[in-house]
Amino acid sequence: MIYVFGSLNVDFFMKVDNLPGPGETVIGGDYFIAPGGKGANQAAAAACYGADVVMHGLVGDDQWAPIVLDALAEFGVDVSAVATTEEAGTGYASIMIDARGENTIAVASGANLKASADSLSGTDIGPDDFLVLQMEVDFDANWQALELAKSREAITVLNVAPAAPVPDSTLARTDYLVVNQIEAQTVAQSMTASGMEEMAIALSKAHDLTTIVTLGAEGALAATGDAVFHVPALPVTAVDTTGAGDAFIGTLVASLDEGLELKPAMERACIGAALACTKPGAMPSYASHAEILAAL
Repeated sequence: MIYVFGSLNVDFFMKVDNLPGPGETVIGGDYFIAPGGKGANQAAAAACYGADVVMHGLVGDDQWAPIVLDALAEFGVDVSAVATTEEAGTGYASIMIDARGENTIAVASGANLKASADSLSGTDIGPDDFLVLQMEVDFDANWQALELAKSREAITVLNVAPAAPVPDSTLARTDYLVVNQIEAQTVAQSMTASGMEEMAIALSKAHDLTTIVTLGAEGALAATGDAVFHVPALPVTAVDTTGAGDAFIGTLVASLDEGLELKPAMERACIGAALACTKPGAMPSYASHAEILAAL
């Protein structure tokens, strides 16, 4: 079983020729609304692959919450543990996508910052289960969830996105640290390394965990102690890169939950991330288990 504690958002997408610079106004074309939030995206990607997934988090008592909750339910995610509050609105993200598929994102966290990990205490999470965390909820709630999961010997996955410093005590409870290049540098802080492989190894050895660094079009690398390997990306023509990193993580954890070793799990995760770039939106772009296997 995969437990995801994290953010649930409604994403508002606008297509533009070029992303605006500071003080610049650009005229866009079409726009659309889609479910999102890193937590919800990763839960959806894992469920799309075929895993059993339970979502924990918080939404507002408003017209936006059903957009993300109904979408997760359609993917097969159990949303019964998602709570509702009248004190804040459902998380909101404004996303602009340019002609090359690159994006810029601004997020109003809303209810996500009031989410509590208390709901995890009443679950059966244990040694055969995964807990997946990101950084779009209150950090203390994240660390509480991680501590609870490790006390029950669950396997923990921390995606440090958006980038932020992470306490050493938290990293000590993390089994898989998943970061992009900027996030890796933020977590490593003062560590000395001449390249991304050395940085991944340093993080892995310092905190006794597996470090996974996503490299965009160059794939991903993983380090466990001194051992490091690289997995290439699937070449695609990008339409929209929104949610590709979440597709990687959801597919990765679902593959590990399926019983695969790390390298083949990462190969499938890279394919899932690449295929997610070929369609607009985050959740609507995620590939099924069959589609990922067909691309292997």
